[in-house]
Amino acid sequence: MSRHPFDIVPLLVGALFVAVGLTYVLADVQDVPVHEGVVAVALLGGLGLLAFAATLRSVLRAARRRSGATESVSEGQDLPGTP
Repeated sequence: MSRHPFDIVPLLVGALFVAVGLTYVLADVQDVPVHEGVVAVALLGGLGLLAFAATLRSVLRAARRRSGATESVSEGQDLPGTP
């Protein structure tokens, strides 16, 4: 069985939802009211930032692929500027 490549975006989205869940659990344990508007804004803002980061990563990977940087690595050649 081969390993799949590591992807940070789904990991961070999961961590964001775990943080929201822990917010509600801890608020319930301590009998503190949760302001749903604040949680919703934080959740949507976090998802928006993660979507922006994923888009930026995709664009950078595509630009790197077009420049041929990954081809020289896969062929065993040294990258420019490496000893």
